[in-house]
Amino acid sequence: MLCARPDSPSANREKVLDGDVGTGKIRSGNSGLTMIGQSRTLQSSNEPVGVMADLVRALDWFDNGLQNVLASLGYKPLHRTQSMIMVHVASGVESPADIARSMGLSRQNVHHMAKALIADGLIEQAPDPADPRRTLYRLAGSAAEIRRAALETLAQLELVLAGRIGLRSLHALRGALGKDWGDAIAGGEALAAELDGHDVLAN
Repeated sequence: MLCARPDSPSANREKVLDGDVGTGKIRSGNSGLTMIGQSRTLQSSNEPVGVMADLVRALDWFDNGLQNVLASLGYKPLHRTQSMIMVHVASGVESPADIARSMGLSRQNVHHMAKALIADGLIEQAPDPADPRRTLYRLAGSAAEIRRAALETLAQLELVLAGRIGLRSLHALRGALGKDWGDAIAGGEALAAELDGHDVLAN
């Protein structure tokens, strides 16, 4: 979501589920999740993968808008993965292992992508006070300007979004995204166990 200065050396841009739910079976399909044995269907928006596609589209809207605005201010865009690493570090997630776990990447991949951010002067490495053998990522002092510009732009993009979809819809969106979704599903058996005995249509 963030951009590097133009003179930085390395700035670049780069279904079938079965499980018991209540009294019926639940299966995924092109129209969403269908309750077999019941008359109601969980409809997705316009995409076969439903909410996930909407979340990706929303992230693209913010990220593309942010990078376009920052580019107009003289910054070059970052690769999406680098951008998300910056977001994690700015949010206080400083451990490469925690960032990798949150993003679903290997630590090696995070280290590789972070090298360019370090070279650009956007983040820096520091020893972990709790374990000097470990390294943490922190925003570099030279990144204060771009961080301020990014935060201002994001706030303004939210105002634009509120004007387009309505303030009530924006508050509802933030409320849903701000809820605790719990840990990620660990696998097929965990998914079946989660679905078992829960009538998702009742919530």
